[in-house]
Amino acid sequence: MSEIASSLEYVSFRSSVPQKRVIVDEDSSKVWTMYDAGPRHIKCPLVCLPPVSGTADVFFKQIMALTARGFRVISLEHPVYWTVVDWCEGFRKLLDELGLDKVHIFGSSLGGFLAQKFAEYTPQCPRVQSLILCNSFCDTSVFQYTDTAFLFWLLPSVVLKKLVMGGFPLKLLDAEVADSVDFMVERVIRKRF
Repeated sequence: MSEIASSLEYVSFRSSVPQKRVIVDEDSSKVWTMYDAGPRHIKCPLVCLPPVSGTADVFFKQIMALTARGFRVISLEHPVYWTVVDWCEGFRKLLDELGLDKVHIFGSSLGGFLAQKFAEYTPQCPRVQSLILCNSFCDTSVFQYTDTAFLFWLLPSVVLKKLVMGGFPLKLLDAEVADSVDFMVERVIRKRF
């Protein structure tokens, strides 16, 4: 187990903020995993969307720090959707289920891409109060879908894991960075297997 996963801070987070699972689609296999912390009367919370290799708990430090200051933070792990439009519709249904008209979205990597797509998806009735993007593309036109994109869904999970993990550096790292990599690897392994 990584140092982060066994740290007092993470253990405190997991013991004080319950993980919730929410189904908003007719397909009951599409389960949103979330942590919702902070005052429930806040109806425009910060919603955190993780990177492709992340899970809802990767934002535990932000959740603990911001809720201690009176903010409401919701961290999500979304189910698999086959199109961006389907994801946007699922996210809209989740916001409806939670009774949230507007949200601030922090998106990291894929989460940032999806946040931008959701903002584009709801221009007539905006649901996004603000966007905070981290390690994400501002110009999403680079994500034009090709005929070969569907092949990723056919790859065995071992191959997908190798593709994702191949992006982590092989050299010696600062101890905090190495711990973060270990923590993310544990999340990916837990998520996929």
